Amino acid sequence: KKKLEKEKTKEVKKESPNKMVLRLGLGTFANYTYGHDNLQDKTFNMFNWMYSGMIGYRTGFNAKSYKFSSSGRDKNRAHVVGVFYEGGYLPGTSLENLGKDYQKVFTNQKDADVRFQELQFGFMWKEFIRISAGVGKTYCDEFIIERANGTLKTVIEKEELSYPLVTTGVNLRFGRLSPTLNYTIISSDGFDSLVSRWDVQLNVNFYFWKKILKKDKHKTEVKEPGVK
Repeated sequence: KKKLEKEKTKEVKKESPNKMVLRLGLGTFANYTYGHDNLQDKTFNMFNWMYSGMIGYRTGFNAKSYKFSSSGRDKNRAHVVGVFYEGGYLPGTSLENLGKDYQKVFTNQKDADVRFQELQFGFMWKEFIRISAGVGKTYCDEFIIERANGTLKTVIEKEELSYPLVTTGVNLRFGRLSPTLNYTIISSDGFDSLVSRWDVQLNVNFYFWKKILKKDKHKTEVKEPGVK
Protein backbone atom coordinates (compact mmCIF):
# COMPACT_ATOMS: atom_id res chain seq x y z
CA LYS A 1 0.00 0.00 0.00
CA LYS A 2 2.77 2.45 0.91
CA LYS A 3 4.47 1.77 -2.40
CA LEU A 4 1.23 2.44 -4.26
CA GLU A 5 0.66 5.66 -2.28
CA LYS A 6 4.17 6.79 -3.10
CA GLU A 7 3.68 6.14 -6.81
CA LYS A 8 0.26 7.83 -6.75
CA THR A 9 1.74 10.85 -4.92
CA LYS A 10 4.49 11.12 -7.52
CA GLU A 11 1.92 10.96 -10.33
CA VAL A 12 -0.36 13.60 -8.75
CA LYS A 13 2.59 15.88 -8.00
CA LYS A 14 3.75 15.67 -11.63
CA GLU A 15 0.32 16.89 -12.75
CA SER A 16 0.12 19.64 -10.12
CA PRO A 17 0.78 23.34 -10.88
CA ASN A 18 3.92 25.15 -9.78
CA LYS A 19 3.62 27.29 -6.66
CA MET A 20 6.42 29.76 -7.50
CA VAL A 21 7.22 31.96 -10.48
CA LEU A 22 10.39 33.90 -11.32
CA ARG A 23 10.16 36.57 -14.02
CA LEU A 24 13.10 38.42 -15.61
CA GLY A 25 12.71 41.22 -18.11
CA LEU A 26 14.13 44.11 -20.13
CA GLY A 27 12.33 47.18 -21.40
CA THR A 28 12.13 50.88 -22.07
CA PHE A 29 10.00 53.72 -20.72
CA ALA A 30 8.51 57.05 -21.77
CA ASN A 31 9.90 60.35 -20.51
CA TYR A 32 8.59 61.37 -17.09
CA THR A 33 5.68 63.83 -17.03
CA TYR A 34 3.44 65.65 -14.57
CA GLY A 35 0.48 63.91 -12.99
CA HIS A 36 -1.62 61.68 -15.19
CA ASP A 37 -1.16 63.58 -18.44
CA ASN A 38 1.59 61.51 -20.04
CA LEU A 39 -1.05 59.75 -22.11
CA GLN A 40 -0.27 62.71 -24.35
CA ASP A 41 3.41 61.73 -24.47
CA LYS A 42 3.51 58.07 -25.38
CA THR A 43 6.89 58.24 -27.13
CA PHE A 44 9.16 55.63 -25.61
CA ASN A 45 12.73 56.90 -25.48
CA MET A 46 15.06 54.00 -26.30
CA PHE A 47 17.77 55.67 -24.21
CA ASN A 48 15.50 55.10 -21.22
CA TRP A 49 16.22 51.46 -20.50
CA MET A 50 15.33 49.26 -17.58
CA TYR A 51 15.65 45.72 -16.31
CA SER A 52 13.34 43.95 -13.90
CA GLY A 53 12.70 40.87 -11.84
CA MET A 54 9.79 39.42 -9.90
CA ILE A 55 9.47 36.42 -7.64
CA GLY A 56 6.02 35.41 -6.52
CA TYR A 57 3.93 32.81 -4.75
CA ARG A 58 1.06 31.45 -6.85
CA THR A 59 -2.34 30.71 -5.37
CA GLY A 60 -6.02 30.67 -6.28
CA PHE A 61 -5.94 27.69 -8.65
CA ASN A 62 -9.56 26.86 -9.34
CA ALA A 63 -9.42 24.84 -12.54
CA LYS A 64 -10.87 21.34 -12.39
CA SER A 65 -8.03 20.18 -14.61
CA TYR A 66 -4.65 21.90 -14.72
CA LYS A 67 -3.18 23.04 -18.03
CA PHE A 68 0.28 22.09 -19.26
CA SER A 69 1.90 22.26 -22.68
CA SER A 70 3.14 19.19 -24.50
CA SER A 71 6.61 19.94 -23.13
CA GLY A 72 5.29 20.18 -19.56
CA ARG A 73 5.33 23.98 -19.28
CA ASP A 74 2.84 25.33 -16.74
CA LYS A 75 0.01 27.14 -18.57
CA ASN A 76 -2.17 27.77 -15.51
CA ARG A 77 -3.10 31.33 -14.58
CA ALA A 78 -3.03 31.91 -10.85
CA HIS A 79 -3.09 34.84 -8.48
CA VAL A 80 0.44 35.91 -7.50
CA VAL A 81 1.70 37.66 -4.39
CA GLY A 82 5.19 38.84 -5.14
CA VAL A 83 8.15 41.15 -4.84
CA PHE A 84 8.89 43.32 -7.88
CA TYR A 85 12.26 44.89 -8.68
CA GLU A 86 13.08 47.45 -11.37
CA GLY A 87 16.34 49.16 -12.13
CA GLY A 88 17.68 51.15 -15.02
CA TYR A 89 19.19 54.21 -16.62
CA LEU A 90 17.50 57.60 -16.68
CA PRO A 91 19.15 60.16 -19.00
CA GLY A 92 18.58 63.81 -18.20
CA THR A 93 16.55 64.26 -21.38
CA SER A 94 13.76 62.11 -19.94
CA LEU A 95 13.20 64.78 -17.27
CA GLU A 96 12.93 67.69 -19.70
CA ASN A 97 9.14 67.83 -19.37
CA LEU A 98 9.40 68.40 -15.62
CA GLY A 99 9.88 71.64 -13.74
CA LYS A 100 12.87 72.09 -11.46
CA ASP A 101 10.94 71.18 -8.31
CA TYR A 102 9.74 67.91 -9.86
CA GLN A 103 13.18 67.06 -11.24
CA LYS A 104 14.49 67.20 -7.68
CA VAL A 105 12.57 64.00 -7.00
CA PHE A 106 15.31 62.30 -9.03
CA THR A 107 18.34 64.61 -8.99
CA ASN A 108 19.42 68.05 -7.83
CA GLN A 109 21.46 68.57 -10.99
CA LYS A 110 20.27 69.93 -14.30
CA ASP A 111 20.35 67.42 -17.19
CA ALA A 112 22.02 64.81 -15.00
CA ASP A 113 22.10 61.14 -16.01
CA VAL A 114 21.01 58.91 -13.13
CA ARG A 115 20.46 55.26 -12.41
CA PHE A 116 17.52 54.05 -10.38
CA GLN A 117 16.41 51.04 -8.39
CA GLU A 118 12.88 50.32 -7.22
CA LEU A 119 11.51 47.62 -4.92
CA GLN A 120 7.79 46.97 -4.64
CA PHE A 121 5.46 44.45 -3.03
CA GLY A 122 2.22 43.64 -4.79
CA PHE A 123 -0.42 41.37 -6.26
CA MET A 124 -1.21 40.03 -9.73
CA TRP A 125 -4.75 38.93 -10.50
CA LYS A 126 -4.68 35.80 -12.68
CA GLU A 127 -1.13 36.78 -13.71
CA PHE A 128 -2.74 39.54 -15.76
CA ILE A 129 -3.47 42.71 -13.73
CA ARG A 130 -0.69 44.03 -11.47
CA ILE A 131 -0.95 46.45 -8.56
CA SER A 132 2.08 47.14 -6.37
CA ALA A 133 3.69 49.81 -4.20
CA GLY A 134 7.11 50.43 -2.72
CA VAL A 135 10.13 52.70 -2.71
CA GLY A 136 12.70 53.78 -5.27
CA LYS A 137 16.10 55.44 -5.20
CA THR A 138 18.19 57.29 -7.77
CA TYR A 139 21.99 57.31 -7.91
CA CYS A 140 24.01 60.03 -9.59
CA ASP A 141 27.60 61.31 -9.74
CA GLU A 142 27.48 64.95 -8.63
CA PHE A 143 30.21 67.20 -9.98
CA ILE A 144 31.07 70.03 -7.62
CA ILE A 145 33.60 72.72 -8.48
CA GLU A 146 35.61 73.90 -5.48
CA ARG A 147 38.25 76.59 -5.15
CA ALA A 148 41.33 75.56 -3.22
CA ASN A 149 44.60 77.56 -2.95
CA GLY A 150 43.51 79.82 -5.77
CA THR A 151 42.77 76.99 -8.22
CA LEU A 152 39.52 75.31 -9.25
CA LYS A 153 39.05 71.58 -8.98
CA THR A 154 36.16 69.23 -9.65
CA VAL A 155 35.01 66.99 -6.82
CA ILE A 156 32.81 63.97 -7.58
CA GLU A 157 30.29 63.01 -4.91
CA LYS A 158 27.54 60.42 -4.92
CA GLU A 159 24.01 61.83 -4.90
CA GLU A 160 21.20 59.57 -3.71
CA LEU A 161 17.50 60.49 -3.57
CA SER A 162 14.59 58.24 -2.62
CA TYR A 163 10.87 58.31 -3.40
CA PRO A 164 7.68 56.23 -2.90
CA LEU A 165 5.84 54.84 -5.91
CA VAL A 166 2.76 52.90 -7.00
CA THR A 167 2.52 50.77 -10.15
CA THR A 168 -0.33 49.16 -12.03
CA GLY A 169 -0.07 47.23 -15.26
CA VAL A 170 -1.17 44.41 -17.54
CA ASN A 171 0.75 41.23 -18.26
CA LEU A 172 0.20 39.09 -21.35
CA ARG A 173 1.66 35.63 -21.84
CA PHE A 174 2.80 33.79 -24.96
CA GLY A 175 4.51 30.62 -23.89
CA ARG A 176 7.32 31.64 -21.55
CA LEU A 177 7.37 35.21 -22.90
CA SER A 178 5.32 37.90 -21.18
CA PRO A 179 5.06 41.40 -22.66
CA THR A 180 3.97 43.94 -20.03
CA LEU A 181 2.69 47.51 -20.02
CA ASN A 182 3.02 49.36 -16.70
CA TYR A 183 2.06 52.79 -15.41
CA THR A 184 3.95 54.17 -12.39
CA ILE A 185 3.12 57.14 -10.17
CA ILE A 186 5.95 58.72 -8.16
CA SER A 187 5.84 61.40 -5.46
CA SER A 188 8.07 62.93 -2.82
CA ASP A 189 5.45 64.97 -0.93
CA GLY A 190 2.80 62.53 0.21
CA PHE A 191 1.30 62.26 -3.29
CA ASP A 192 0.06 65.87 -3.28
CA SER A 193 2.00 66.25 -6.53
CA LEU A 194 2.70 63.45 -8.95
CA VAL A 195 5.25 62.43 -11.55
CA SER A 196 4.50 59.45 -13.76
CA ARG A 197 5.89 57.21 -16.48
CA TRP A 198 4.86 54.40 -18.82
CA ASP A 199 7.08 51.40 -19.44
CA VAL A 200 6.95 48.40 -21.77
CA GLN A 201 8.94 45.26 -21.06
CA LEU A 202 9.50 41.79 -22.44
CA ASN A 203 9.79 39.17 -19.70
CA VAL A 204 10.63 35.49 -19.45
CA ASN A 205 8.79 33.34 -16.90
CA PHE A 206 10.28 30.43 -14.97
CA TYR A 207 7.87 28.26 -12.96
CA PHE A 208 9.07 25.93 -10.23
CA TRP A 209 8.21 24.11 -6.97
CA LYS A 210 5.49 21.69 -7.98
CA LYS A 211 3.32 20.95 -4.98
CA ILE A 212 0.19 18.92 -4.43
CA LEU A 213 -2.58 21.31 -3.50
CA LYS A 214 -4.65 20.66 -0.38
CA LYS A 215 -7.78 20.06 -2.43
CA ASP A 216 -5.93 17.35 -4.40
CA LYS A 217 -4.63 15.39 -1.40
CA HIS A 218 -7.43 12.85 -1.75
CA LYS A 219 -6.02 11.85 -5.15
CA THR A 220 -2.99 10.31 -3.42
CA GLU A 221 -5.06 7.96 -1.26
CA VAL A 222 -5.00 4.24 -2.00
CA LYS A 223 -8.05 2.42 -0.71
CA GLU A 224 -7.98 -1.11 0.63
CA PRO A 225 -9.48 -3.77 -1.66
CA GLY A 226 -13.26 -3.91 -1.22
CA VAL A 227 -13.43 -0.43 0.35
CA LYS A 228 -15.50 2.11 -1.62
